[in-house]
Amino acid sequence: MKHLVVLLYLPILLSCASVPKNAPLLNQRVSEGINELKRQHLQSISHIYSLSIEKVDKDYDRFLEKAKEIYMNKTGNTPSTEQEYYKVSILAAQIREKVLFEIRSNLEEVRRKIEENYDLVEDMNHEVTQYLYSAVKVKESERSILDFINRNIKVDLDIDRQISDLSETIETIIKGGKSK
Repeated sequence: MKHLVVLLYLPILLSCASVPKNAPLLNQRVSEGINELKRQHLQSISHIYSLSIEKVDKDYDRFLEKAKEIYMNKTGNTPSTEQEYYKVSILAAQIREKVLFEIRSNLEEVRRKIEENYDLVEDMNHEVTQYLYSAVKVKESERSILDFINRNIKVDLDIDRQISDLSETIETIIKGGKSK
């Protein structure tokens, strides 16, 4: 009796989930899309970085003015000799390098965070893909078990087919025909 109850509930439990057979393939396409989006995102960040460097290079006069200001604050004099202008130009170059270093550091931090976020999304997608593959395998196993039970016990446990047959029978009766 216990076996009969288990056999009757087994198809109901197994038929609750329906996974399309192409779900893992679709999920693989999502993964490819994620990778392409990541590539484009990183490419955009690199382009923004290049534009930032160009802007720094074009604004060298601002660094020179800032260096003059710093020189005048420290010495109390306006640079007038070649030696003093040499010191100011070195200071301007140092300011420029500091700005470039900050831009590079920020770029690397942004890239690192982008990589981490995309890796997290890829890991989640991989988990979903694994789940879908296993769900498809469960459905295949369910079909195999139902076929085995149908062949050996001569009890049709294919609920989906029985519901479909019943639906067809009801439709035939409603239309005035005879049932199977």
